[in-house]
Amino acid sequence: MKKTLIIVAVALATPAMAELLDGANWADEVLDYSAAIQNYDGFLMNENTEWWLLGEPDCDVDGNGYAWNPLDQDTVAGWRTTDVGEYVVLYWEAGLPDRSGDDLSVVLYGGPFAEAELSASVDGVVYGVIGAIGGGTPGYLREETFDFAGLFDTCVHYVRLLRVASGPQTGMFFDAFGGNVYWGDFDGDCDVDLRDFAMMQACFRDDDGEMPGTACELGDFDGDGDLDIADWLLFADEITGPAE
Repeated sequence: MKKTLIIVAVALATPAMAELLDGANWADEVLDYSAAIQNYDGFLMNENTEWWLLGEPDCDVDGNGYAWNPLDQDTVAGWRTTDVGEYVVLYWEAGLPDRSGDDLSVVLYGGPFAEAELSASVDGVVYGVIGAIGGGTPGYLREETFDFAGLFDTCVHYVRLLRVASGPQTGMFFDAFGGNVYWGDFDGDCDVDLRDFAMMQACFRDDDGEMPGTACELGDFDGDGDLDIADWLLFADEITGPAE
């Protein structure tokens, strides 16, 4: 079989990696949310603006950590002071591994009395609380990180954000949700095994080292844009040892 045909098969069998950017696995889809989820200017989120919460952080255009400068954009979503019981459910197609250390990061800003609960799930049915997000300084972006802490024995695909505090100065707006990348896990089952070996082999190009498509990005362990011997050595370490 020609290599090009093998590559096509890999692409079809691999989770969509459109949100695998800068070494992080950003949320792929907004599955559900309450009626009053909106951006800071008060425009309600809808099916055409769900991208506000997807992909890497993008509201702080000038990069100074403050989201309300003239060049910045209101591509955030959350709740204002008068809303109650608000929630958002996000989905990752290529799941987030539960490994040692922090597994998930959230970029946001909020009022001083804001509070939200964050839960995660492997199946979208049973959730486990992984932490809480507290108040801050309005307009000033910050990153909160969370450790799954061994709660899950396989990939996390769902994260649920639930508003806890309501009333004055409890508004909270979110820019991005990103998790760890499970390098080498081409089929998204949070286990690097022989099936992934076949995909790694199909993606490997020994002629010029260039990856044939985005489906092969999970094999680029060292992040240099090529699949080469260095990546094979790191892949071998992963396939022969248990996940940390």
